[in-house]
Amino acid sequence: MATDLKTFQALSYERLQAALSDVFGPTLSQGGLLNLLRRAQGRFRPGRDAAVAALRKAEVVACDETGVRIKGSNAYHWLVHASYAVGCRSPT
Repeated sequence: MATDLKTFQALSYERLQAALSDVFGPTLSQGGLLNLLRRAQGRFRPGRDAAVAALRKAEVVACDETGVRIKGSNAYHWLVHASYAVGCRSPT
């Protein structure tokens, strides 16, 4: 749930803290949330790597950027997809 809310709903850490507290009760620190999300990255890495490999082989790839707010600043996610793969990249 935390990964979905942070990644796809683009919640700030403050809003993510509040949402998870509303659902589960206790409030996690922002550092705790960051550690949780970093640990979760490893679980998604094989799927991400497979999607990137498929995109690199595609004859046609569509690309779009979607605006988000990151740390109070406007930023974007690049979304790329082919008929059989989807990838997402955020600036770091």
